[in-house]
Amino acid sequence: MEERKWEDLEFDCLVSVLGRVGMESLLLDVPFVCKSWYKASLNPSCWKRLEWNFTLLDKFKEKYKIHKCSVDAFTKFVVGRSNGNCTGLILPNGCTEEVLNYIADECPALISLSLPADRILSSEYSLLILPTVIGKWEHLENLWLESSDCLVYLITQIALACSKFSGLSVSSATIGEEQASAIVTYLPNIKSLILRGARMDLKNLVIILQGCKNLVHLDVRDCRGFISGDERVLELASNIKTFMCEGSMVDDYDDGIEMEEIRKWEDLEFDCLVSVLGRVGMESLLLDVPFVFKSWYKASLNPSCWKRLVFPQDIDSEWDVTLLDRFKEKYKIHKCSVDAFTKFVVGRSNGNCTGLFLPDDCSEEVLNYIADECPALISLSLPADHFLSSESLSILPTLIGKWEHLENLWLGSSDYLVDIINEITLACTKFSGLSVSSATIREEEASAIMYATAEVLSLVMKGILELASNIKTFMCEGSMVDDYDDGDHYIVHDYFDDDIDFDDDIYGHDNFDERFDGYRST
Repeated sequence: MEERKWEDLEFDCLVSVLGRVGMESLLLDVPFVCKSWYKASLNPSCWKRLEWNFTLLDKFKEKYKIHKCSVDAFTKFVVGRSNGNCTGLILPNGCTEEVLNYIADECPALISLSLPADRILSSEYSLLILPTVIGKWEHLENLWLESSDCLVYLITQIALACSKFSGLSVSSATIGEEQASAIVTYLPNIKSLILRGARMDLKNLVIILQGCKNLVHLDVRDCRGFISGDERVLELASNIKTFMCEGSMVDDYDDGIEMEEIRKWEDLEFDCLVSVLGRVGMESLLLDVPFVFKSWYKASLNPSCWKRLVFPQDIDSEWDVTLLDRFKEKYKIHKCSVDAFTKFVVGRSNGNCTGLFLPDDCSEEVLNYIADECPALISLSLPADHFLSSESLSILPTLIGKWEHLENLWLGSSDYLVDIINEITLACTKFSGLSVSSATIREEEASAIMYATAEVLSLVMKGILELASNIKTFMCEGSMVDDYDDGDHYIVHDYFDDDIDFDDDIYGHDNFDERFDGYRST
């Protein structure tokens, strides 16, 4: 501990690192390390990306002994730390139109904005003012909404003010002809569109598919108004890199004769069908696709559909209905082991599998099988050691040489890490990613990692933040020593600013909603 000289770490380097640790650490941890860290944490560059979670305000009040603080006051305080530099903002539940007006004035550089569900906003008028403030965010590229009654007006304002806008997410919305036409008319070059859980008829989805030619990502899962397997939808979406429509259906469908006349499955080209089915996922390929139509079943047998195989971890359980249970029920199979099922699915790829996430409880027999049957493997994920027998992991180093194209490997943990790394160094020239959770990294393991990665010349705990300053994504939150008693590094509470202007409202968090599924920042 005597060798730590925090003052030797350059200020700009420290700011660069602290800008990646996340808002929660900046508020609750960093200020209490030392005075220089506290000062660096006040730099606006550390507060460019602000994401709230529903427990943060409680933790903040407890940490700083604040008895009363409203959602609005806390939000404005944090946003104010960015001093106009905030580019990514996920607002918390319970904020009002006052906060929207505040960020409109204080966040001119905003690129990505996510708002909570309408029912979580404290006032029904909160979202109604959104179209009136959109014009202040000329750099806005991505907007996430849980729902909106003013979608058309909002889209028109985005088109007028935000020339780089490329991504819109509106969950559980009603997409009628007016809304679909507005998307096509005002956002024709949109690249990402998430309408999961929307009420949207087939004709309105077709309007979007025909009008938005630059779509790269379209998510219309769990919608009501069209059937996920509609051949016209699949054909129109065949050029979209990521297209998801699973779970979509009509609510009350009684016109079966007419639909059968419209659907001409045989008109859909085989290669096009294979291209689409290759994206629906392993579960749908096994349980849904083969039962739609004979041509779909034939297309599902094409090895190109089975390149990426992601098994659920808990594939065989006494407590839940699992994928293996559904498979046995669907095909009237009374007995089927995890090993047999895994080998059957992998065999469908006919050597074309490039990505494989193995289930729990598979044995060394499966590892030997994929070593022989998956020569093109690029990414491999193994379950935690406690789900694999000792024999299973012990043979892994001997198999690595068969995957010369391997680039990424995920291990739950491993007692054979050094042997595995040594074999990777010899056999896998393009290897670039290793994940080892809950492992014991001693000097031997650290040296093996360093030797296997030529770009890393040295990696020691002293100066770790400075060494990591050039790493694009560096995460170390929650790491600690088991017995740390150097209290000198935790005495900076007195240096924390005391000029926070909090109001007297009591903060409540009884009505929280989960953030929309599938959110990914750009």
